[in-house]
Amino acid sequence: MRHVSHSSAQQGQVLVLGIICLAVLVLLFNRAFWVGDISAAKMRQNSATDTAVYSAGLVQARLLNMLALLNRAYVAHHVASAHLATAASWGHFALTQAERFGRANPPASLIGLMFGPAHARDYASSAKALGLGERLSLQSRLQSAALAHTEFSNQVFGRVQQNLQQHFFALAKQSAEVILYRSYPEINAASRLSAALQQHPSTVLATVAAQSFVADWVRDSAGSYAFLQPRNYTAKNKWVVSARCPHLRHQLRRRGETKLDDKAGWRSGDTLSFHALRSNRWIGCYYREYAMGYAWIPSRRGQVPDGVFIEDPPDNFSQQDFWRWVREVAGWNLLGEEANPLASSYGYALAQPLMSATLQPALVLASQVSTVELALQVTQPTANTTLTTHSTAEVAYLPPVQVSHRPNLFMPYWESRLVAKASVPRWSAS
Repeated sequence: MRHVSHSSAQQGQVLVLGIICLAVLVLLFNRAFWVGDISAAKMRQNSATDTAVYSAGLVQARLLNMLALLNRAYVAHHVASAHLATAASWGHFALTQAERFGRANPPASLIGLMFGPAHARDYASSAKALGLGERLSLQSRLQSAALAHTEFSNQVFGRVQQNLQQHFFALAKQSAEVILYRSYPEINAASRLSAALQQHPSTVLATVAAQSFVADWVRDSAGSYAFLQPRNYTAKNKWVVSARCPHLRHQLRRRGETKLDDKAGWRSGDTLSFHALRSNRWIGCYYREYAMGYAWIPSRRGQVPDGVFIEDPPDNFSQQDFWRWVREVAGWNLLGEEANPLASSYGYALAQPLMSATLQPALVLASQVSTVELALQVTQPTANTTLTTHSTAEVAYLPPVQVSHRPNLFMPYWESRLVAKASVPRWSAS
């Protein structure tokens, strides 16, 4: 019996198995390469998203710092306006005092006799002010400087604030898109990438009225300068003047103040008067005022000084007794010891208006705002899937260790930083 061999019939079976294994290996390699490509694309997109949202936060941090510096500049311009008003008042006061000294009414010798040689020297030294001679030029330079400060405070400040508030989120969004698209220069990013930026809270900035704590900012800052402090001083002679009023004395009163008007800006006034104590049988004791120096620097025409004054005082009292004129025309208290009403009247009659910065509304942080969160979601379609990444940045107030105060828009300590978020933010885009 003959056996037939089947070896030829079995040839090629291993080839089929090999082809199947090779196909599986090719699929595995393709899968591995695909996963690698997806992982690389995901990493690239994560990096681009982090950079973009951090840049958006950086833009907002810089805007907040700019607002803080803007507020500080605003206060600085106000303080400068106060100094200019005070300097103008002192300059004009020195000139009028020099003129009064030249008239010898009262003479320096009398001031020295009543109140001591130091006061007489001060009074006599005012004669040096006549050497200024260029007061019109000086006034022009003061006006020019005041105009520069006024332009910033009254015009530029408000426009810049409004612009920053209007574009606060838009500039951050624009920055995020620019940075994101620059991360993919080889593709048409506008058609391949989808970016959605969200901000929380939706309202970060608020406007407060000029007469609120904005005025307190300015007044507190100006209060740090001795040059802007009230200039009030009273000297009295030592001996009894009249038996009718033995408790009263001759007085030398220096009065001066630089003050912020909530609507009109800074104004300043200075006066110096000798109040000679006199008496008669009709009214008893009274003070006869001799104006020795005066100045009134309003921030606008028609602005009146504080206290008692009259609009049209006589240049001298050769035709009428002082006390009689006061009782019939002026009406102020002849025994008052607070002011220099006659000197104030002369100062008002020779008012020298000087433009001033005025109080303006200011931007502050909205209620309950201490940080700003920005979340960016980027979606990129690929051949086989769609990649989606999220990243969050925080704009936080980070002052130096030694500084302890609440977040504000007066100190430029705002910074941007990336923060970890486990999921997509729950708040909505503004």
